[in-house]
Amino acid sequence: IPSAEIEALAPEVREHEPRLALDGGEDGLDCYRDILKEMPKLLGQGGAIIFECGMGQARDLSDMMRQAG
Repeated sequence: IPSAEIEALAPEVREHEPRLALDGGEDGLDCYRDILKEMPKLLGQGGAIIFECGMGQARDLSDMMRQAG
């Protein structure tokens, strides 16, 4: 979730989820960047990774995944 959108989340989410779990940085994609940096060490040949992302993030996340190989 982009940092600027966290305060607009429903109270049951915003007030009960750890900020670290919600805050994805400016564009909401920081956690994916961190995971993709580690993927060469974690994913075996022929392996796959599946991400869930927010509305409007699929294209950017797909581009990041292609760039990461």
